[in-house]
Amino acid sequence: MAGVSGREPSEARELVGLRNIAYFGNHGLELLRAFEDDAEVVPAAEPYFERMRELELLAREELAPLGAFVQDKGIAAAVHFRNVPEEVGERCVKFVKEHAERLDLVTGKGRGVIEVKPPVEVDKGTACRRLIEEAGPKRAMFLGDDVSDLDAFRALAAMLDEGTLEQVVRVGVGGPGVPEEVVSESDLVVEGLEGVKKLLQDLIP
Repeated sequence: MAGVSGREPSEARELVGLRNIAYFGNHGLELLRAFEDDAEVVPAAEPYFERMRELELLAREELAPLGAFVQDKGIAAAVHFRNVPEEVGERCVKFVKEHAERLDLVTGKGRGVIEVKPPVEVDKGTACRRLIEEAGPKRAMFLGDDVSDLDAFRALAAMLDEGTLEQVVRVGVGGPGVPEEVVSESDLVVEGLEGVKKLLQDLIP
């Protein structure tokens, strides 16, 4: 078992409450191994720390006064606009995209959030592939509820086609606002956290 999250890996561990599993955080940019206290940053991302901080500070000055929440995620950053008027959300997206392009950073949009990270070819799919190649299982299951989870879904499907995996189950976690693509690309859909809990209880006696 492992956690693959858009959150910082230490935050993901705190939410889950298990120290004996690995957590890949920031969409594959950082790996926090079981029982370790410090995360490994993907080497190619390290030169972008200063640019990330510049964008984060600009967003705090410009967007935080409008009600947006600017999140420092270490080697990444995010601007949350779920709880602000639509026009403010549009302004957040435009502002972040313009400055990310200027600083040679990349953006990804989720439900009520726009995230920024270094232009490194990593995502939840590459995180899953690395974890699976290191551990060597023949079966894998991934649970997700947002567009960034599609990278993991597709990576598992590719590993199944390659023969790296013998069985794959892609579980969509349904609920308000869950993108249709997540549901359509799932092998199984459960409803919310209660559905996840029941699924895991059925799998782990």
